[in-house]
Amino acid sequence: MEKKPILDIMVDLETASTKENAAILSWAMVPFDRQGKRWGFENFYKTVNLTSCFMAGMDIEKGTQLWWEGQTPEARAAVMKSEGENILSVTRAAYCWLSALAEKNDLYMWCRGIDFDIPKMEWCFRKFVEKGTGDEDFPYKYSHKMDVRTVLKFMDIDQSQFEFEGIKHHSVDDCNHDIKMVQKAYGFQNGNPDATAVAKTPQSADCFKVGRKNADVQEIRKVVPIAFCNLADDKGLGFSWVQIDAIDRTIRNWKDLYSELKAENEDLVRQLQKLQAKG
Repeated sequence: MEKKPILDIMVDLETASTKENAAILSWAMVPFDRQGKRWGFENFYKTVNLTSCFMAGMDIEKGTQLWWEGQTPEARAAVMKSEGENILSVTRAAYCWLSALAEKNDLYMWCRGIDFDIPKMEWCFRKFVEKGTGDEDFPYKYSHKMDVRTVLKFMDIDQSQFEFEGIKHHSVDDCNHDIKMVQKAYGFQNGNPDATAVAKTPQSADCFKVGRKNADVQEIRKVVPIAFCNLADDKGLGFSWVQIDAIDRTIRNWKDLYSELKAENEDLVRQLQKLQAKG
């Protein structure tokens, strides 16, 4: 079977609750490529009628309502629309949209916090898609759920360096903001100098979990991105801290070998100098 190309999808749901069965206010999914390539796919974006969520038994929290009251008028206007579509039709449209993309692409689903947007989306799929929808029925593999926060934290990306474009808490604008940072993180680990400019400089090897405070961080930074690329497979960020430790040990071995050769060379130079002095 021919291997499908990877297609990344950023998901953002604006909700009226933090629970898994939260009422949905808006639903966005934006296709992208983590390496920064451009894709010719249309975004998915729908606003949802809150009454339809209430009638379907979805959760609405007072605390979340108060939180929305504290957001900008632009953010509230983007989601508080009485003309939003019924949650059932929005969910089925989202499922069909993903299924169409999955026919020719291997989908990787991204969100900010693996316990928020995707679980709420899957709850809707299970409730509103006609066939009995289990994990095996989704248009993507259960192992293809990716967390923005994990990638940014691992690569020590300074999020304050990214200017937000658009309206905060507008689903599409939130997706685009996270996409921009994920692409920078991948650019950084692949040695992209433009991405390096927005990454923090680590003060110790702890940021790579190698367990050595005296490690030469700059040497590790040179090696880890290469290993990151080589070890990342079609399952995403597919390498472990054990492999990072192995990289670290390799660096130490290189340094030990270099020190030994340097010491032997210096000793040889001294002997030659003595012979020259005698001659």
